[in-house]
This record gives sequence, C-alpha cells and structure tokens, in this order.
Amino acid sequence: MQQVHNFVLSETSLRRPPQGTNATDIIGVMIPIIAIIGAFLVVWRGIEAKRALRMAMIEKGMDPSLLIDRNDESSKKYGALRFGMLLAGIGLGLLVAFFIEVSLMIESNYQPLVFISSSLLFGGMGLIGYHLIANRLEKK
Repeated sequence: MQQVHNFVLSETSLRRPPQGTNATDIIGVMIPIIAIIGAFLVVWRGIEAKRALRMAMIEKGMDPSLLIDRNDESSKKYGALRFGMLLAGIGLGLLVAFFIEVSLMIESNYQPLVFISSSLLFGGMGLIGYHLIANRLEKK
C-alpha cells in the first residue's frame, strides 16, 4: 500500500508545472507588446515627419499640396482586372501544383515549396498579363 501511495505522489509531482516563471514565458509575452509599441512609434514618427515637412514648406512659401500623392488614373480604372487576374493566376498555380504533386509523388518535405513557388509564378504571370491587357486598352 505504501508503494502505491509513493507512486501516486511521484506521478502527481511529475505532472505539476514547475513553480516560478520561465524566461521563454516572459519573452513570449513581451514580443507582442514590444511589436505593438514599435509599430505605434513608427506610425507616429511618420505622421510627425510629414507635419514637420508641411510646416517647413509653408514657412518657405511653398505649396504643401505638392506632397499629396496623386495615383495614376489608369491604375484605378482597371483595378478589378488586376486583382482578378492575380487571383486567377494564384488559383491556376495551386491547381498546377496539385497535379504536379499527384503525378510526380513529391515527398512531403517539398510539397510546400511546390505549392508556394507555382502560386507565385502563376500569380506573377497573371500580373504580367494584366499589364499587357491594360496597355493595349490604354492605347485604344
């Protein structure tokens, strides 16, 4: 009976989490906090830099509206075509990757490489196709 009791005590002591804090626990909590604070500081610094630039332009008598980024009208005109061709290219790349994986029986270590590379390749081809079509439509 004593042996069973000692065994149960040793089992419960093995299952109990260690007391105190672990360095990886502290790092795991601090990384998101530091990332959020860092992103906030970068955005805030960018806003302050733009404001300082505008103020300097006003002091020198320049027009601060020159800082406003004017997008090319043709990029707005065919935005849906670009997005559609990109998604169609990625979808076609995933389909081709599936057929490559099934037909060549690629090892499981290389399957993500096949899927990612074919998706990027066909997505890029879709964007090149968009560029050619948009140029042809702009010339008309």
